Amino acid sequence: PIRIPDEQAHVIDLSANANQLVAGEIKADDAMREVNLKELIRLGSGAAHIDGVPFTLSGKDGKRLVVTGEDWPGQSREITGIPVNQRLTQVAFLHTAMYVNASDAQPLGKYVIHYADGASVSKPILNDRDIRDWWAPGHKVNSKAPLAALTFTSSQHSEMAVYNCMWINPHPDKAIASIDLVSEGNAVLCLLAITGQTVR
Repeated sequence: PIRIPDEQAHVIDLSANANQLVAGEIKADDAMREVNLKELIRLGSGAAHIDGVPFTLSGKDGKRLVVTGEDWPGQSREITGIPVNQRLTQVAFLHTAMYVNASDAQPLGKYVIHYADGASVSKPILNDRDIRDWWAPGHKVNSKAPLAALTFTSSQHSEMAVYNCMWINPHPDKAIASIDLVSEGNAVLCLLAITGQTVR
């Protein structure tokens, strides 16, 4: 089903805020945990309709937005100021998580939406509600767990997934200036794309 019509889609440019090469990898301070981001190249690049939403994915030479906890040296805990500058009725976040250490419905992070008038609201990113670990697409832990927006096969022949989180704007009459992505430190969060629905 169409969740955001093409004619109302406002694709948000993440390039100025992206901090990790798609083909790169990050490592935790215990030398045991690492994330190979090049697996995400298998999603493809460019414009794509995913879960009823028109998104734009970075190519293999592009970057993603990644936030982590303090035990991942040299990595960001938050990314601020993703520019929007548009009135939107809803926003779709295409994202996934790695090394999740959280219980059901526990926040892994949040999106902070800043309006042009200076006000802000937060959208918590809840484990097994809005997002899941990218290695766990094949089963739902409970009836409220999200279905994968898109699955792909890793280099190790395992099924992996990304998820689409839809946020309804409680103030569609106000322009959204920017969005922040903030980690709670209990997972690695990767934001691949954002698309909003403009006000008619």
